[in-house]
Amino acid sequence: MQTPEKKADDRQPLVERKGKANVPLLSSYPVVNNLTPRARRRETLKEKATRKKQENEERARAAAKRRANENVGLVGNRKKSRMSVSTSYTKQPSLVKGRKVTNTTIPTKIDESENVSLTQFEKAQEEIDQLKSSMNTQNQKLEELKGSLCQTMDEKTTLENTLSVERVAFKELKVSMEEKLSENEKLAASLVVKNEQNAQLLKDKAWLQQEKERLEQLTADLRNPVLELK
Repeated sequence: MQTPEKKADDRQPLVERKGKANVPLLSSYPVVNNLTPRARRRETLKEKATRKKQENEERARAAAKRRANENVGLVGNRKKSRMSVSTSYTKQPSLVKGRKVTNTTIPTKIDESENVSLTQFEKAQEEIDQLKSSMNTQNQKLEELKGSLCQTMDEKTTLENTLSVERVAFKELKVSMEEKLSENEKLAASLVVKNEQNAQLLKDKAWLQQEKERLEQLTADLRNPVLELK
């Protein structure tokens, strides 16, 4: 009997550890940026913890400033004074990838360089109010302009409609005027003909008058010899 040939072992190499199961060598893991998956996870956790710490510090600083601004004010006729601010902030316990983070105390003592004075805050608030009022005024002006623009557009549409009607009426009037002009030209031509006819009639009338006078003269001349003969 022939023994079957053994296939090449393409599995990852194993390393023996006491008390633990055989696991692949570290060299068999994919390496990204010279870091193994475990190292990458550790770096990610460190970055998350640092980012969380910074966010908590910023939140605590903002809360301290807000409390300081709220505690400052006039009491009777006394001058403005800054009340004492709590100097500690306890972060709530949280879980990071299954691990419990113990309570940490973040100092929140406010430095004078970091703190904003009340007058500056009031000035900034006044500037913000002025900007809001100016923005409201600009919005009102914009709404008025929109309304006037809509009214202007309506007027424009009305004018365009009236203009189209006037154009149609003008075309009709032009056609009627052309017809009347042609009729006037015909009348003028007929008047010229009639004037010529009247002039000819006047000439004929004058000729007839002359002929009548001549006939009367001849008649008179003929009567005279007859009378003489009698």
